[in-house]
Amino acid sequence: MGVLVVGGGPAGLITARETARAGIDVTVVEEHAEVGVPTHCAGLLSVDGLERIGVRPLGFVVNAVRGARFFSPSGLSFKIEARRPKAYVVDRELFDKALAEQAAESGANIVLGKRVKDVIVHEDRADALLADGHRVGSDAIVVAEGVRCALTRALGLRAPKRRLQAAQMEIAGVDADPSYVELHFGRRIAPGFFAWKVPLSDDTLRIGLACSDGRALARLTRFVKRELGGRGKVIGRSASLLIAGGPIGRTYGDRFLVVGDAAGQAKPTTGGGVIFGGVCALHAANAIRRAASLGDWSASVLKDYQRGWMKELGRELRLMLIARKVADRLSDRGIDRLFSVVIEGGLAEGIQEVGDIDFQSPALLSLIRHRSAFGVILTIAQDLVTSSLT
Repeated sequence: MGVLVVGGGPAGLITARETARAGIDVTVVEEHAEVGVPTHCAGLLSVDGLERIGVRPLGFVVNAVRGARFFSPSGLSFKIEARRPKAYVVDRELFDKALAEQAAESGANIVLGKRVKDVIVHEDRADALLADGHRVGSDAIVVAEGVRCALTRALGLRAPKRRLQAAQMEIAGVDADPSYVELHFGRRIAPGFFAWKVPLSDDTLRIGLACSDGRALARLTRFVKRELGGRGKVIGRSASLLIAGGPIGRTYGDRFLVVGDAAGQAKPTTGGGVIFGGVCALHAANAIRRAASLGDWSASVLKDYQRGWMKELGRELRLMLIARKVADRLSDRGIDRLFSVVIEGGLAEGIQEVGDIDFQSPALLSLIRHRSAFGVILTIAQDLVTSSLT
């Protein structure tokens, strides 16, 4: 029967690609009529991350950036940079299509325009019930449905926590530094997260934000007006949900795996899930290969998937989740004080030396171990105490 992958996003397509390369029959079912549509996320992917998930930067790359500028609520700022590009700005539609092409060339069958509304696991097979009434049987199902999480719940698992509303615009005819992204923090701008500017060129930007109060579009409109003052022309808009609450507790069971955003496998600090979801997809394919070789699709075999991705990403995700929880409790004043510590203590240089867009623990730990760490910890502690009293 083979393996059925539900969802034609990056995590699902990489799982299908690697499964097909192992000689296992695999079919991807995607609810939309076209892969990569609608577009999601800011489209900023690390150079090292793409290599890690086996994707060459070809026709989908729009720009390459080598640094980032960070802005506090009061306007304090610092930057980190590298000599070579650290991340690619990609066209997400073309990126997803490139992954679909990889999967198809590897032998995967991709079915578009079909929605899976339920998954039913039997002792001898796993069935996907389509919205049109058809039923598709398989040896195992990989749920890679993204943030919708309906099938994750149907399998008896909890959906990922902390799904944030996000909105984004593409604006042409503005001044932009193509080498740097910008991150803007503050409760007045984006409570519970941050706003971003990602350059597509020297005159086009992606500007977006995510927030915890459900007012992403209104807040983005206000932020764009503040930053650009009416300059430029909006040439694209998108809205989505980001996962920022860490992974779900269990990502496997008898005859099923859950991969990508559906499993909460996104960075709690930034909501980015393409690279981490792709890494987890590689582990999913490894577990599928072993199950197929044994002819055993039980949870006792498929649990190797969770062992694998937790070994590689578990520590990173735990530290990032702690950082996210701390950031969520900081007031604007606390954020400003934290920026002051970073700037006055020269911490930006330390972050620059060990910083990685995806694997952030060295940068987070460098902050804690720095001689100014006491100031950072004091700032956090005072804000936590203050927030608990109000």
